[in-house]
Amino acid sequence: MIRRGYISITETLLVTGVLTIACTPPGAGTTETGSSPDTDGTPGESSGAAGSDGGADGSGGGGPGEGGGPAGDGLPCDVDAILAASCRSCHGVTPLGNMISLLSRADLLADSPTVPNATIGQRAVSRMQDATTPMPPAPALPVAESDIAVVADWVAAGMPAGDCTTDPAPSPFDAESMCTSNRMWQGCGESDRMKPGEACIDCHNNGDNSGDCEDDNGPFFLLAGTVYPTGHEPDSCYGFAGAVVEVTDASRQTLKLSTNEAGNFYLEAEDAPPGFAAPYYVKVVYDGKELAMATEVTDGDCNTCHTADGDQDAPGRIVLPWQ
Repeated sequence: MIRRGYISITETLLVTGVLTIACTPPGAGTTETGSSPDTDGTPGESSGAAGSDGGADGSGGGGPGEGGGPAGDGLPCDVDAILAASCRSCHGVTPLGNMISLLSRADLLADSPTVPNATIGQRAVSRMQDATTPMPPAPALPVAESDIAVVADWVAAGMPAGDCTTDPAPSPFDAESMCTSNRMWQGCGESDRMKPGEACIDCHNNGDNSGDCEDDNGPFFLLAGTVYPTGHEPDSCYGFAGAVVEVTDASRQTLKLSTNEAGNFYLEAEDAPPGFAAPYYVKVVYDGKELAMATEVTDGDCNTCHTADGDQDAPGRIVLPWQ
């Protein structure tokens, strides 16, 4: 059903599972949206695992910082591969929020700042095995039992040294401010591609149309935001098309929202399944990788926190998974 340049939800599934996730959303299940051609605006030309011990147990503690060596340094290759697949989207070279790096053997041998007589490696295994507050948190996929066993056996053996040093992918939050797509919204009027990077719900739902070409509000959104390739892209810059934002609500209903040509995704209130409500759990999925929020969110206006510089502890923009 196309309406005023927007496409509605087409499918919804209920799912079950353990959910745990503060100013931006993470899911498990399925509903999809797409984008229709922009008929009103004309843009001008000008793109999770162990928490943190300061996170590995999700309870804060040691602050963020660089890892104790390059990715894989001192690790067996099988352990390194598991951490790369399940942990380093948050616990990478530049950890997100109040987290730690899980790059090297030195990182895992370090003492937990929150649990006496425990190492980060021991806490990482404990959180992977925790059914109540698992790491990675939903909506990220849990670590497979066989993979947990590999890490647990290595930790139990005293974390003997291996040699699997790799060059980690650079964090998108380390990039300079830029408009990767080289396209800026310069339109006038209502469009699903309008004003990427700006607070969609604040404008649509609260009547903040200052600077617009018309006075009436657009559709009423429950969720909206923009996905970018890098972490500090400016307002009105086109983001990344073709990513999927999976959102799971408090009742474990999950929707899949596709990003359009401008990188925008959205859920109109009238298209939401019955009872779809906060808190939300969100992850971005692209190219076989996923990046999940580590905390639940109650505000669906994602770009309010995910600004170019980041607000309320957000590191910057909503970005594609990169590890």
